[in-house]
Amino acid sequence: MAADAYEAWGSDTAGIVQSNCYRLADLPGYSFKVVDENIRRNFEIADDDPRRIRSGVEYALQRKTEDGSTAVDCDSH
Repeated sequence: MAADAYEAWGSDTAGIVQSNCYRLADLPGYSFKVVDENIRRNFEIADDDPRRIRSGVEYALQRKTEDGSTAVDCDSH
């Protein structure tokens, strides 16, 4: 993951990850689930951390869009 981040962001990698480690989910081949699992194992990130919530919501919306949905029911999982 680190090598892919450096390839994508170069010398800005450390700053990007320090400001929002969930930006790693923007890398090709890394989903929110994969990134979240690694981040939660290695860093103290609260369940309600705004960066985590935003990334999780973006992931859920992206998955629905890829499935062809144009709307998401608030109660769907």
